[in-house]
Amino acid sequence: MKASYRIESPRGDITPEIRSRLIELTITDESGGISDACSLVLSDEPELIERPQAGDTLRVALGYEEVLIEMGRFTLKPIEAKGYPSQLKLTATAIAGAKSLLSKKERSWNNQSIGDIAREIAAENGLTAAVSSYFDGIKIKHIDQHESDSSFLSRIAEIYDGVYKPFEDRLILIKKGESETASGRKIEPITISRVKDYSLSTSTEKTYTGVKAFYWDERLAERKEVLEGAEESVFEIDFLMTDKAMAESIAASKLQKLERESSKLTLTVTGNQELFAERKAEISGVRPDVDGTWLITKVTHTLNASGYISKVELERTSE
Repeated sequence: MKASYRIESPRGDITPEIRSRLIELTITDESGGISDACSLVLSDEPELIERPQAGDTLRVALGYEEVLIEMGRFTLKPIEAKGYPSQLKLTATAIAGAKSLLSKKERSWNNQSIGDIAREIAAENGLTAAVSSYFDGIKIKHIDQHESDSSFLSRIAEIYDGVYKPFEDRLILIKKGESETASGRKIEPITISRVKDYSLSTSTEKTYTGVKAFYWDERLAERKEVLEGAEESVFEIDFLMTDKAMAESIAASKLQKLERESSKLTLTVTGNQELFAERKAEISGVRPDVDGTWLITKVTHTLNASGYISKVELERTSE
């Protein structure tokens, strides 16, 4: 199979006019609130007569001649020219929802599920909410917002081990490692059995067996604690929750996160456009402490004269 791509601008499909100029195409897909990115390095000899302009929208597809997969729409930043030889570097970031998400707000949320809060914020910003059912089951008695909607949802996602990402006309909020779409469709793990190289790192920091969280018991007017996991080596969350249910939920989420982050793996494989952040990967045939189930946190796809490769960053699942 021969690696291929397609790039569309406001002028239409510009692939034919840049094909002979392309030095490198890179697409980065990352978990969480970090925007996906695209960069192109083009030869500028002879000089391009009609250059793309900052602010233009590029639609990029990547893969092989037999199958191209849409990788997203990206907004072009100011173009960088360098030499010699003369080259142009085009850098673009994924279209990340409404700009109004970045406006600071002062308000409080009371007696609502996180799912309902996210949907209300999405509607206020003219976006379609894509929220997993996990967040419908988490009720918040009270929480203050003294930041932008985007910062607020990022904070919520961090506390409850979720992933928040505004993407084009959608506001996405899913459970970390859930491996299903916000509509509930299960995403099957991808199998990786052939790798070009790998790097495994295991945390040398203290390994925790449990997490303690604290809450205020209004009836008894005293501070209480909950424990998720075992007492042997405990991580303590240093802020006070409003009730026991919130404390239990946050402690469980934190323990899962600590377990995942204890091991990190980086692989380089033959280019595969079906590798993306938040998908699980079943790895086999590498070595015993690498083989097993991992969660993809970042993928960097690179296409150049040497071919098409994907660099994959992963962390252990908590399963």
